[in-house]
Amino acid sequence: MQITGRISPSFLRTVSIIYSYVFMEWLFFVTKPSYLNRFGFLEQVEVFLVSSLYFVSIGVFAYAVLALIQRAFPVKVLKKMPFNLNVIVAAVFATTLTVLFIDNFTYTIFKIGIIRTQSYQVAMYGLAVLGLLYWYLREFTLRDKVELNGWAKKMLVYVSSVILLASLLLSGWRFNTSDTFSIVASGDHNRAYPNILFFATDGLEADKLSMYGYHRETTPNLSRLTDRGLIANAALSNAGRTTGSTTSMLTGKLPTTTKVLFPPHVLVGNDSYEHLPGVLRSLGYRTFQETVRYYGDSPDLNMRNSFQVANRRAIAEPQGQYTQQLLYIFATSMLLVERLKQRFEDRFFHLTGITKMVAPYDAVNNQPVVKVKVYGITDEARVERAIEFMNESDAPFFIHIHLMESHCCRYEPKERIFSKKHKAFNKENSGDFFDDVIWESDRQFGKIIDELKKSEKFENTIIVYSSDHSEGWRTDRRLPLIFLFPNGQHKGQIEKTVQLADVAPTLLEYLKLDIPKWMEGVSLLNNEKLDPMRPIYSINGIKRDKFATMFDDLSKLVGEGPPHYGMKRMGLTICQRRYVLNLNNGTGEMYDIPHHPRPCDESKLPDLKTGLAMISKHLNERAFVIP
Repeated sequence: MQITGRISPSFLRTVSIIYSYVFMEWLFFVTKPSYLNRFGFLEQVEVFLVSSLYFVSIGVFAYAVLALIQRAFPVKVLKKMPFNLNVIVAAVFATTLTVLFIDNFTYTIFKIGIIRTQSYQVAMYGLAVLGLLYWYLREFTLRDKVELNGWAKKMLVYVSSVILLASLLLSGWRFNTSDTFSIVASGDHNRAYPNILFFATDGLEADKLSMYGYHRETTPNLSRLTDRGLIANAALSNAGRTTGSTTSMLTGKLPTTTKVLFPPHVLVGNDSYEHLPGVLRSLGYRTFQETVRYYGDSPDLNMRNSFQVANRRAIAEPQGQYTQQLLYIFATSMLLVERLKQRFEDRFFHLTGITKMVAPYDAVNNQPVVKVKVYGITDEARVERAIEFMNESDAPFFIHIHLMESHCCRYEPKERIFSKKHKAFNKENSGDFFDDVIWESDRQFGKIIDELKKSEKFENTIIVYSSDHSEGWRTDRRLPLIFLFPNGQHKGQIEKTVQLADVAPTLLEYLKLDIPKWMEGVSLLNNEKLDPMRPIYSINGIKRDKFATMFDDLSKLVGEGPPHYGMKRMGLTICQRRYVLNLNNGTGEMYDIPHHPRPCDESKLPDLKTGLAMISKHLNERAFVIP
């Protein structure tokens, strides 16, 4: 009784409203497609407790400062004030909670919300929010004059104390049991490192490239460099969609390990920091990415400390080893904190007229807000920005560029070469139009090569040419994968089956850096040591649902959490043999991938039952529940 008697009702109200705000937002994220769906209930509760501690700490600090300022005012001044200063924090959180609740409801049910307001509507909505804030300020000031009911006060104290204690204990346990994280890669930081360029074209099969034997000259610029490249003739993607495939290439991890298959999946925990861009950035590389938002953008996918410039925006991240360590330890919870702050800021800036709240997909999908069209950028513009960054870089650069004009399923080449005999595009002649966009992609590749030579950076640049998946989002077709090292080093042919997850380890070995244990790919520099029977795992199909947005038609996963994380089929390739497990009914199939350069002895390859058992074991070890 003595404890509750010493606690101000205004303070209790502030803490309880902050907890209510975080809980309602957390509940919104848990019940809608979001990154939280991949976690079990206990982990989701941990995210709520730890993230609420962040807001409570800020709220309590602000409350204490305002209370001290108020106590410094003369009594006469206080009586003339329309509201007490110490109720501001509670009023702001209560207003935010109310506005978000109404906005979520009206937008979900009627598609009416803050995002839809324009011109005078913004002003009217803004005035309504200000009126609500003023009402809370006055209401809480009046309530400060009335002592809380003893039972109600006890309940508030006990419930808040239990939540706070649980939050502190969980945070302390997480802090004490987490590994020490170093943002510095092991290596000689005084060394002069070469530049690195990742160049990819969406949905491109190796069999469509002239340098891989295609009957048309679709890649003349790439073909000029064939004699100096390390060429993988049986490279496969680890995922049939850009999100999982690109993430795998940049992290050296399999999508089944990171659980990043497709939006709304994002990297969480250690995976957020364990990636090639972060390693290179810690060595002094300037990092740049030009890909596609939502599906293949590293910041959208929560790849921390990766690219300093990503898809036309500078990425500001907290610096300092201690700050990075805290963000690393509490990465999953801090991601929710950032989402909550973003939802508040977007509405605040929209209603105040600072920036428009523009998202190309519905707010209920709870993804990072994309301020631009997803597919509305030309490949030429992507390349121009990459070249500009390249020419401005004094330090070694790492550029990741992913062209999108070959993205399925309607092709609009700027120059008609193979399709000029057709009046217009249709399904029957789509192959000719597709060859044209490959040729156009190669032209853009040639522009970058010419610029590198012009600036005398070509002989000091590693170039990796690749794609994310084949046409039709298949993972059983060969992809182009070519390494161009300075002065033609390591040139040759790789006939064994490899994967995109091998790209990062290959580069680290070339740079004479330790390959982290968390990378699941292997280096391809020593062809003789590669195991021809090495299993290559890939996500063969996902469950997705298309939805219309303000700008583009996009897709999201269906059933993005356990037990299958939205996956329908899982593939395994050993040499030329392909095994596919259907997760819906447990059935499987086995066949050979086409055009394998060096097939293995069939008697040494696993049978269908063994192959499917290997897939099940792989998934079960990574928390997928497979019978």
